[in-house]
Amino acid sequence: MSLNKKLLLLFISLYLLSIALFTLVSLVAIRHVLIGYAYGYMERYANPIVEFYLEAYKDVDKRIGSLAEDLASEDIGALVVDREGRLISFVPPFGEEMVNLPKLEVFLKEKRGVYENYAFLTKKVGEKYTVILLFRLKSIQKVQDELIGFVVLTASIVSIFILILVPPIIKRFLEPLGYLTSISQKISKEGPLGVEVAEAKTEDELGQLQKAYKDMVDRLKEVITWQVNFMRDITHALNTPLTYIKGQIELISEGFYKGEELKAVLQKLLQQTNRMETLIKKLILLMRLQSEVPLSHRTFYINQLFAELEEEYEFIKESHVFRVEYLLEDALWEGDYDYLKLALANLLENAYKYTPKGGFIRLYYKDDCIVVEDSGVGIEDKEKVFEAFYRENKEKEGFGLGLAIVKAIAQKQGLSIHLESEKGKGSRFHLCKRLNP
Repeated sequence: MSLNKKLLLLFISLYLLSIALFTLVSLVAIRHVLIGYAYGYMERYANPIVEFYLEAYKDVDKRIGSLAEDLASEDIGALVVDREGRLISFVPPFGEEMVNLPKLEVFLKEKRGVYENYAFLTKKVGEKYTVILLFRLKSIQKVQDELIGFVVLTASIVSIFILILVPPIIKRFLEPLGYLTSISQKISKEGPLGVEVAEAKTEDELGQLQKAYKDMVDRLKEVITWQVNFMRDITHALNTPLTYIKGQIELISEGFYKGEELKAVLQKLLQQTNRMETLIKKLILLMRLQSEVPLSHRTFYINQLFAELEEEYEFIKESHVFRVEYLLEDALWEGDYDYLKLALANLLENAYKYTPKGGFIRLYYKDDCIVVEDSGVGIEDKEKVFEAFYRENKEKEGFGLGLAIVKAIAQKQGLSIHLESEKGKGSRFHLCKRLNP
């Protein structure tokens, strides 16, 4: 059974239960109101007659027997009882031959209440007598039946309209769930690449669910696309040196190379092997950074980091103007020291590779950002340059993984990376603690 039908069945069940409870409560309430009306009616009816008897007759004892007759009517019967609880007179409602009376103590004790088909009310007549009025409830039964009929009719009409209107409303309300179900089935059969999730039409929880689902599918498509491209690029990057190595080994095994020529070929094979090893190490590093493995965190000083980088890249000064600008007041940085150092090392190596001899390279700290600046060839596509295996300059040796590793390290440490560059005028990379440098 679909969720739509389950919700509809649940709604109908709860609605019918609520209607039944409403009808029951209405019945009780109507009966309570009508009995209250009977008490009030008897009070208003009896008061003038009792007062007349007390004022008109000096000797009430002689006339008390006729009080019940004067109070009796078509709907009301009357009993007169003395203070010892003896019945003086009793006149049932007109048309009633008799009434099954309980012991008189029941009427005298309760003052008002309901006995069988009668509502009763007691009133004092002077100090010696009590009159008990009996109101025939079937007199108000017709009104009660009409009111109950009106309640049931109204509830029925409202129910018809609700049962007509609710199913389309529930169906429309659950439309995002049905849509997401069909999309999920399509993804399970065809995969996510050919699937487009529509924008949510509402801002409620279901609309937010559809938006989150769309973001998830878009992200999944990006990941799959990245994986496909990544595997293609890895295959391409490894295929060239492997083809060369395989071909040379076949020639060596056939005795094609001798003496010094063989040594030169073996040296080239070693270079290609080292190149493949470097590529594999960088790929492992990149995959590790993109995994859930956490980095270590510690607090260190910026000048300490700058000093180690300047010492390790002292060779740059032989061909470039390489300047490390230390802080006058040292600043603390929190993060993974080794990975941050690796990211800056990649930026320095990138600057060294793409900056002509005599150009300048700067490493400095500004506005919570570590900056690597150069006067090199610049970068044209400032977004794509951070993708793995992307290389704007194919003439330079490399794999196109350096900046991808820098971006991965920044993301892993919760840093932002920002690039300012203009083709032919150099680049400026910012690694920052905040979103914008």
